[in-house]
Amino acid sequence: MTQHFDHPQALADWLRQRVAGELRCDSRRLKADDGFVAWPGGVHDARQFVSAALDGGASAAVVEAHDLAAW
Repeated sequence: MTQHFDHPQALADWLRQRVAGELRCDSRRLKADDGFVAWPGGVHDARQFVSAALDGGASAAVVEAHDLAAW
Protein backbone atom coordinates (compact mmCIF):
# COMPACT_ATOMS: atom_id res chain seq x y z
CA MET A 1 0.00 0.00 0.00
CA THR A 2 1.35 3.42 -0.93
CA GLN A 3 0.54 6.47 1.18
CA HIS A 4 1.65 10.06 0.66
CA PHE A 5 1.96 12.41 3.61
CA ASP A 6 1.87 16.20 3.44
CA HIS A 7 2.52 16.71 7.14
CA PRO A 8 5.09 15.08 9.46
CA GLN A 9 2.44 14.52 12.14
CA ALA A 10 0.36 12.40 9.76
CA LEU A 11 3.42 10.27 8.98
CA ALA A 12 4.26 9.91 12.69
CA ASP A 13 0.69 8.80 13.47
CA TRP A 14 0.79 6.27 10.62
CA LEU A 15 4.09 4.85 11.87
CA ARG A 16 2.86 4.56 15.47
CA GLN A 17 -0.03 2.41 14.25
CA ARG A 18 2.27 0.01 12.40
CA VAL A 19 5.71 -0.12 14.01
CA ALA A 20 6.12 -1.89 17.35
CA GLY A 21 9.93 -1.94 17.19
CA GLU A 22 12.54 0.64 16.23
CA LEU A 23 12.89 2.85 13.16
CA ARG A 24 16.04 1.87 11.29
CA CYS A 25 17.91 3.26 8.30
CA ASP A 26 20.19 0.24 7.87
CA SER A 27 18.30 -2.71 6.41
CA ARG A 28 20.97 -5.10 7.72
CA ARG A 29 20.02 -4.20 11.31
CA LEU A 30 16.26 -4.69 10.96
CA LYS A 31 14.37 -6.92 13.34
CA ALA A 32 10.76 -8.09 13.17
CA ASP A 33 8.24 -5.26 13.60
CA ASP A 34 10.84 -2.53 12.99
CA GLY A 35 10.17 0.27 10.54
CA PHE A 36 12.56 0.94 7.66
CA VAL A 37 13.40 4.47 6.53
CA ALA A 38 14.86 4.55 3.02
CA TRP A 39 16.43 7.44 1.14
CA PRO A 40 19.31 7.95 -1.27
CA GLY A 41 22.64 8.06 0.49
CA GLY A 42 26.17 8.98 -0.46
CA VAL A 43 27.16 5.40 -1.23
CA HIS A 44 23.90 3.43 -1.58
CA ASP A 45 20.31 4.27 -2.33
CA ALA A 46 18.52 2.49 0.51
CA ARG A 47 15.30 2.51 -1.50
CA GLN A 48 16.62 -0.53 -3.35
CA PHE A 49 16.38 -2.51 -0.09
CA VAL A 50 12.72 -1.80 0.72
CA SER A 51 11.35 -5.10 -0.64
CA ALA A 52 13.99 -7.11 1.21
CA ALA A 53 13.29 -5.16 4.42
CA LEU A 54 9.56 -5.87 4.23
CA ASP A 55 10.18 -9.51 3.32
CA GLY A 56 12.54 -9.71 6.32
CA GLY A 57 9.91 -8.64 8.82
CA ALA A 58 9.82 -4.85 8.77
CA SER A 59 6.26 -3.78 9.50
CA ALA A 60 6.45 -0.54 7.49
CA ALA A 61 8.76 1.42 5.22
CA VAL A 62 9.06 5.15 4.71
CA VAL A 63 10.58 5.99 1.34
CA GLU A 64 11.80 9.32 0.01
CA ALA A 65 9.86 9.83 -3.20
CA HIS A 66 12.13 12.49 -4.75
CA ASP A 67 13.61 11.09 -8.00
CA LEU A 68 12.08 7.70 -7.22
CA ALA A 69 11.35 7.02 -10.88
CA ALA A 70 15.04 7.44 -11.70
CA TRP A 71 15.90 3.99 -10.39
